[in-house]
Amino acid sequence: MAKTTNPYWREESRIYHLELEIARTSNPQKKRELGYLLEKEKTALQQRKWRDREARNYQIKTIRKTRRRKIVYYTCCIAGIIIVSFFIISKFFYPNVEKLDLENHPATNFITQLTKSEVDTTNLTREQVEKWAYYHLKLEDPTIVSANHYWFDVRINQVREVEVDIFMEEVAVANYVVDANGHLYRMTASDKKMVANKWDVPENFEIENAND
Repeated sequence: MAKTTNPYWREESRIYHLELEIARTSNPQKKRELGYLLEKEKTALQQRKWRDREARNYQIKTIRKTRRRKIVYYTCCIAGIIIVSFFIISKFFYPNVEKLDLENHPATNFITQLTKSEVDTTNLTREQVEKWAYYHLKLEDPTIVSANHYWFDVRINQVREVEVDIFMEEVAVANYVVDANGHLYRMTASDKKMVANKWDVPENFEIENAND
């Protein structure tokens, strides 16, 4: 399995397993003890995420400012070089410029048929749940190029389904549910739509990092 790009995977895995233990136990005292540990883990995780987001936002703003300056500088340089080159070529080498017909080469789309592995979707790991949901989010929006700006909240709900919310910054952009039968559903405010009744993620699909 490829190395995870989620910096909070240890904390989120502990939360996931605590929620799973709470859902499975019927002992009230054990539920209370596990619930107390769960709240401590969630609070610590939220505080860390907040600190990291503040640092990341500052870094992003700095990078964007630097990038804009570089783009303006290089654009001006390239435009100047093109204008000077065109002038020199026109004046000294091609006094009588003839029109040239350019061939239009149609773009070719290569579709690779990828083999899917048989995966037991009733017993998924946290990483598999995130990958399955993110894969279907990318099917909905193929313009997504990196998971860097997304984070996942995976939990067990009251009916023992696995829910995964996908966030961009502080905004939830998608919600998926894996039910007891191992079926994946896309949840909206007014609808619950099955998007997969078995594992359909290609073998070579990973939650990519923009730096990969």
